[in-house]
Amino acid sequence: MSDQLINIVKNQFLGSKKSCLVIGDLMLDQYIFGDVDRISPEAPVPVIKKNKHHNRIGGAGNVALNLQGLGIKPILVGNIGNDGNGKILSSLIKEHSLSIKGLIKENGPTTTKTRIMAGHHQIARVDEEQESHGPSEANIKKVMQYISSDLSCIVISDYNKGFLSAPFLKKIIQQANRKKIPVLIDPKGKDVAKYAGATLITPNKKEAMELTGLTNFDKDLLNTALRKISKNFNINSIVMTQGEDGISHITSNKINTYPTSISKQVYDVSGAGDTVIATLACGISAKLDLSDSFKLANLAAGIVISKLGTVPIKGEELLEEIEE
Repeated sequence: MSDQLINIVKNQFLGSKKSCLVIGDLMLDQYIFGDVDRISPEAPVPVIKKNKHHNRIGGAGNVALNLQGLGIKPILVGNIGNDGNGKILSSLIKEHSLSIKGLIKENGPTTTKTRIMAGHHQIARVDEEQESHGPSEANIKKVMQYISSDLSCIVISDYNKGFLSAPFLKKIIQQANRKKIPVLIDPKGKDVAKYAGATLITPNKKEAMELTGLTNFDKDLLNTALRKISKNFNINSIVMTQGEDGISHITSNKINTYPTSISKQVYDVSGAGDTVIATLACGISAKLDLSDSFKLANLAAGIVISKLGTVPIKGEELLEEIEE
């Protein structure tokens, strides 16, 4: 099986010339690293002596970087603010050889998450954001022009910031279905109806409970509710990521679980969902069996959570992990 997966990654991922459209909430991930050796005399809080400051591409941009690392050409479409952080994010996107043509500027701040780190520990996170009211009709038309038949798939990265409004998503999904392009969505929030008609959605356990309206975790009740969602909203597959419990694949009539093989130290789970959906998109682009795609997604997630911060997967890392 490992030889088969190695050949898949080498020939159908890294050797691919396929492209994937990524649409969603863009954000800047900032990391302030420092050391703690005393408590502030002003309040009972640690004093961080800053020694490093990193800027990274987050949100839908991280999905695009994961696709790029696995050999698929990403076409990135998303919103940024008309501010200094927007300029930083735009420059980072260009530095990573991604096009900025699909960036939609909005008034207000760029969504920014600033994490304050002491060693491997996150001390605090400061968020800067403003809810979007969705793109204008002119920008929606611009986005729709990217949906062409030569795409291998479309990935929607929804962080519930308002950019991916229900009417906007409906237009994207309907156009993709007309052109027979698979649509994969990383969902957020309670409005499952706006994902109707998608090929596949990838909630984690917490997001799945939010989509179903359950407040207390019960595996059987959750699975039953997800099967109803799959049937009622014409969603072919619900792929629930569960960390060390692996991935559950739920359709209207069956449930399969693919256990993880994670054996590494978990440093940071941020960005793991981006890696999973990007790996699944590569698998669908390569027309793999979903079972093989789930195995690769589990391996890829295990790699990125062993790193600190939002870090995308690279194909070479995935090959090494399979060989091990």
